[in-house]
This record gives sequence, C-alpha cells and structure tokens, in this order.
Amino acid sequence: MILAGMPHRIRTARLTLEKMTLADREFFLELNSDPDVQKSNLDDNGDYLSASQLPALFNERSTNWGLTGFGSYVIYTKEPRQKIGICNFAPARSNATELRKLPPGVGCNLLRSHRLQGYGTEAMRAAVDTAFANTELPFLIVQHTTGNAVSEKLVKKLGAIWVMTAGAEKPVAVECYKINNPRVSLDALSEFRR
Repeated sequence: MILAGMPHRIRTARLTLEKMTLADREFFLELNSDPDVQKSNLDDNGDYLSASQLPALFNERSTNWGLTGFGSYVIYTKEPRQKIGICNFAPARSNATELRKLPPGVGCNLLRSHRLQGYGTEAMRAAVDTAFANTELPFLIVQHTTGNAVSEKLVKKLGAIWVMTAGAEKPVAVECYKINNPRVSLDALSEFRR
C-alpha cells in the first residue's frame, strides 16, 4: 500500500484537500465531463476514457485508499468553501510497459472557472510534499497529454524532470516527468535516471 499513510486532509494557504468519498460522485462526474479534463483520462491502451467508463474510475479512486494506497483528494477553496477540483494519486496509466514499474503518478484537474489562478500549482505542491513526507517513495510521476501547454507549465513549476514521451504510437501520447523526493538519497534514485 504505497500511499496508505496519507492524511485525510491537507491544508494550504487557500485550499483544503480532503480524501474523496462516495459522497463526491456527482462532483467527480461533473468535473470529468469537461472536454479538457477528459483529455487527461486515459485507459491502459492510451485511449481517452468514455463517459460510460467514468463511474468505474470514480469507484476506483474513491475507495482504494485502504486497498491499494492510491486515491484522490477533492480540492476545496477555503473562502468560500466550495469544490473546485480533484487531485489524484494513481498508477501511471499507459500502454508503455516501461511506465508500469514506476512509482505512482500525481495529477490535478480543476473546474474551468478556477483554472489559471494558481490553484493547480498550490494543490499539486501540497500533495507532492505530503506524499514525500509520509512515504519513502524515491519520486512521483507526473504526466500530461502531449501539447498541453498549461499542464507543462505547472509541471515545470513543480521542478519536475522530463523523462520521456510514452504511447507515441497510440491515439494519445503523454509526456512523462518525475519529481524527486528530497528526503531520498541520490543513490536510491540512480536506477531511475535517464
């Protein structure tokens, strides 16, 4: 259980991240019905998930904290308290076999009305810092679909290092980055260097 020790709640200056529960189903489906968000949801074959696959994805991400150590946080603004997005910890999803052996990926999706205001960077930084403080993971993976300039900018703000493009032969390619855990020695990271 890779991330089983993650806290129920993470707080930042403007946000609160709370572990997603079954009560968040409608919000999850609303957020993931946005065409821009749909572009970040890929199946193991490198294709976009269909609307009919979203309920199963919700069940996986809302109930797996205790089973696999992966899961999602709902992102709330503090004032006023409202749901604005979801931050996910999940296995790297790709047809690329080289990604299946890697530590978990972390990602974030926001409602359109809350994008480009720094919330994504703030939520991701808090999630990454919390994961590293509560685990011995050498690094986390961050992925975005090729050509997604906004996500690329966010990933670079987090200090992520580009590793490769995966799934180039599939309908949707993804850019893969890693964020190193500052608490882990460089020797432990050596087998994961490019």
